[in-house]
Amino acid sequence: IGAATRVGAFGARHALTTSAMLRRGFGMATRAPWTAAARRSSSDVVDSVRVGSATVALRGGGPLVPNGALARLPPRLATTLEWLCQKDALGQDCVLVASPAERQRARTAIFAFAELIRAEAFYVGVSADTAEADLRQRRELTGNGSATWSDAAPVRAALTGGVLVLDGLERAERNVLPTLNNLLENRELALDDGRLLVPEARAALLRSDPNFDRERRLEVVSPRFRVISIVAPCPPFAGRALDPPLRSRLQAHLVPPFDVAELPGDDVHLASACAAIVEIERDRALAAAAAA
Repeated sequence: IGAATRVGAFGARHALTTSAMLRRGFGMATRAPWTAAARRSSSDVVDSVRVGSATVALRGGGPLVPNGALARLPPRLATTLEWLCQKDALGQDCVLVASPAERQRARTAIFAFAELIRAEAFYVGVSADTAEADLRQRRELTGNGSATWSDAAPVRAALTGGVLVLDGLERAERNVLPTLNNLLENRELALDDGRLLVPEARAALLRSDPNFDRERRLEVVSPRFRVISIVAPCPPFAGRALDPPLRSRLQAHLVPPFDVAELPGDDVHLASACAAIVEIERDRALAAAAAA
């Protein structure tokens, strides 16, 4: 892990702590596909982190930054972490493809990435009951009996520059996900309370336009806002395939499956039993794909 200039003293401490966690979690000396070394500037502060060939900027932190995911990350997912850093450096949204049994591994990789760059993570578990209000705004009662608009996780992530995690896109209804299409493509979203989310350049153009409705409140989407989704391939698994417009806006990565080499080497019976179960599940998946 490499570090470069200016974020404050906490940033330097974070970089050094992250490097130590990676050595413990990955076994840096033997198992990780890259080398890690903390690099400090003359002011002893950092503002970026390097994983493999990717260098990404550190975020400002916050109460929703994951904690402990890096230490739990299996060495086999190190390539997934590096790939997420590459996509972040390019400013691209992405999707992790994993079977339902491997979904927890995908979540661990995403939260480890967010912890590494000190970004807040906003999680949305997508299901058949997910409505448009869960992705935009909903009306909620306040303590004095009145009602107000409450921003959903995608809106809060866009405004604060967090990482939006959409878990289970294949389970969503067809009329729900188009809500996010414009946010993914243009970083724009019209809210029910009259606000309009737009990127900074677009906001400057609108404010300089004499014909623009001044009553419309503009909110600037952070350039550090990222969307990472998790999806199971359909078929062979149950669900709906992603619409082509939505799929074209997400860079895809196949999460490496669980391997028995990740189990403790001193438990021979557990390792052999898990190896047999994994082989059975793979045969079932191949048979289902062939039947489809």
